[in-house]
Amino acid sequence: MEHRKIHFEELQSLGLENVQLDENGYIYAYIPSNLEQDDEPTIGFIAHYDTSPDFNGENVKPQIWDDYNGGDLVLNKETGFTLSPNRFESLKDYVGKTLITTDGTTL
Repeated sequence: MEHRKIHFEELQSLGLENVQLDENGYIYAYIPSNLEQDDEPTIGFIAHYDTSPDFNGENVKPQIWDDYNGGDLVLNKETGFTLSPNRFESLKDYVGKTLITTDGTTL
């Protein structure tokens, strides 16, 4: 939990708005737009604090899926790791959006 408090204070010092740390350790923060128009695309960042001594964070292979079409995302052809909207229904909410995923081989 100590790292979360440090990150919470860091976000506040950077000028983010509405920074919140809940009882489960989730941190929420808002970066206001610096654009005059409010019809521009938005972006959200989601991360977690899970760690494991079995992995060091090297060789992470992010994948970018532009204009997601609503179908299966084959993360890794060799392993068969796939994200499917049949199993993860919330994927349907992101049709037409850009998604960033893992290749399924790292923590």
